[in-house]
Amino acid sequence: DGLSRHTGGSGERNTKALGLRDAARYRERFFIPATYETQVTGNLEKALATCELFVQTYPREKNAYGILGAYIYPMLDKYDKGVEIAKRFIELDPNFSIGYLQLAFNSQFFGDLAQAEKALQRASDRKIEIVELAAQRYDLAFLKGDQAGMDREAARAEGPGVPNQLVLARPALLLLHGGRL
Repeated sequence: DGLSRHTGGSGERNTKALGLRDAARYRERFFIPATYETQVTGNLEKALATCELFVQTYPREKNAYGILGAYIYPMLDKYDKGVEIAKRFIELDPNFSIGYLQLAFNSQFFGDLAQAEKALQRASDRKIEIVELAAQRYDLAFLKGDQAGMDREAARAEGPGVPNQLVLARPALLLLHGGRL
């Protein structure tokens, strides 16, 4: 999908893309400066203005929702806006995992653990799974003091297939956070 292909990259590539934006398709005329501002300059206010106009102009464009919900709103401590945009993202594409992840972590940081859990359950009900969702489930279990939930996610992380390093690293991060590593 477009979001995962375009969010990575070096500052050099983003700077080059910014210089070529006038020759780009109309949607990319929003996407290029938004990623440039988030990844190169760090000017989140400018990126915010660009992405909000992006959503208004192209209300069905997933990249705009992804940038707002994953980068801009959380970095500006606007988790309520992150929750709102993630809900719209899920309405736009209910089978895309990133919308559920954004809804879960923005809800968590907004202080609504129940809504975060509900988002993760909705993804699970749709049989949507990525490593980041498992890590989010682990984090929520920790925040709720649910050791059984943490153990369940850790066991799944070591299950068949490729181990989920995001989850397997969580116990060490908790020890570090507690000053015990």
